[in-house]
Amino acid sequence: MNARERLVLRIGAVAICMGWALLRGLPALARSERQLRDRVAEKAAYRARSSDDISALDSLAVAATRVQPKVKAMAPRLLSGTTASAASADISARARSLVESQGARVEGMENAGDTAVSVGLRRSGLRVELTTDIAGLFEVLRAFERSPTVLTVSSVRIVASDGAIASDAESLRIELGVVGLYLPAKGTP
Repeated sequence: MNARERLVLRIGAVAICMGWALLRGLPALARSERQLRDRVAEKAAYRARSSDDISALDSLAVAATRVQPKVKAMAPRLLSGTTASAASADISARARSLVESQGARVEGMENAGDTAVSVGLRRSGLRVELTTDIAGLFEVLRAFERSPTVLTVSSVRIVASDGAIASDAESLRIELGVVGLYLPAKGTP
């Protein structure tokens, strides 16, 4: 074999190796290019969703700044106290005062511990057990409705008395669920 034939043989071998590499590498290159395009499209969609979420947060912040003065203006109608225990004591005192002012007898009170959060406000709940007749119950409910503090009767459970005492035949044992709102101190979790 002379030098020219060896050169042709080398060129042929290089051409075959390059052809084989192209045939093997081209599909892998196309596959990686397709994956790269998918990743870019996914990141663009994520960026669009993120910008939508950020613009929604901006509109929420604007709405919160509009609502906050209205909540502060409502402060005189809220329970006093900036903690759950202070609000619980206030709702207990107010409920007892309203019930007893209508001639009903308070049998017991139990803190319901309701502290759901809503627009910076928190709820304080109370379960009141009282004894009165049906007319007294309506008067108690009207007293809660007319109260200068926002107190909501969330549940009413009426149990007829056992009728053992003839003079108390119309007496009813009533359980009221009462809820009031309070404004917690800044920085309260």
